[in-house]
Amino acid sequence: MVSVSVTIERCLLDSAEDILCSRCHEPLTLHQPDVDMPEQMLGTCDECKSWYLIDKAGGIMSLLPEERTLRRRPRSRR
Repeated sequence: MVSVSVTIERCLLDSAEDILCSRCHEPLTLHQPDVDMPEQMLGTCDECKSWYLIDKAGGIMSLLPEERTLRRRPRSRR
């Protein structure tokens, strides 16, 4: 396995009912991958295709890296 370093953008959630994409401001579709962890969610944007990790209890969401960032080859060390 190859390690990849990425910067994760994080933003605070407001008290609005809809959680909006930080890129295009459309409402996110929320997914709950683990029923034992209801405050931890995955949010996806149908408009711009961004993905987020959402911590509702902590009031934060983090934008996940795009595919091209994950596919980028690591720099060789000399």
